[in-house]
Amino acid sequence: TSGLQPVLRRVLDTFLGEELHPRIDIVANDAEIKPDGSQWKPIRRNDTELGHDKAASMVDAREQAELASDDGTIPLIVFIGDSVSDLPRANQADVLFTRHGLRLEEYCRENDIAYIPFDTFADIQAKLQEIAEEDRRETGGRGAPKRFNPREWRRVSSRRFMSSLRRERRGCFCGQCFPAQDACCWADD
Repeated sequence: TSGLQPVLRRVLDTFLGEELHPRIDIVANDAEIKPDGSQWKPIRRNDTELGHDKAASMVDAREQAELASDDGTIPLIVFIGDSVSDLPRANQADVLFTRHGLRLEEYCRENDIAYIPFDTFADIQAKLQEIAEEDRRETGGRGAPKRFNPREWRRVSSRRFMSSLRRERRGCFCGQCFPAQDACCWADD
């Protein structure tokens, strides 16, 4: 996310419980917070406009998961989005949650991208519990998750993918000309 880890951690702890805290990797900007909480200084994760290059983070997460797996077991990659900055990553997650009624949901409908709409984190919590139970029943927790997105896992090592990723990073994500790569705002390779 382009948000701040401390805020997101508190939200997840509230809705999912602190016992899940170590099992959830939040990829976001961070913050230095004074002990009394009176001052916050955002720390950008990457040198980008929003401080977080989500494209690079998704690729990194998949690469790390592939390297960490000795037996072919891989994690389920869940993406929760609501804004225009999430458009380029919408089709890369194994499970995509989109904020109901916002631009990302509209984009997913326009581009036939599977998604689960949400209004609150309670909606996400309930659906993740369903997904976890479905996965336990069907895979026993081994191998690829039930809602595995094989195309995106294959793309991790593809040179063509890296080339298109570089092109995407320079592209326009204003929401008006996305995703047409030949639109006015897109730069050539």
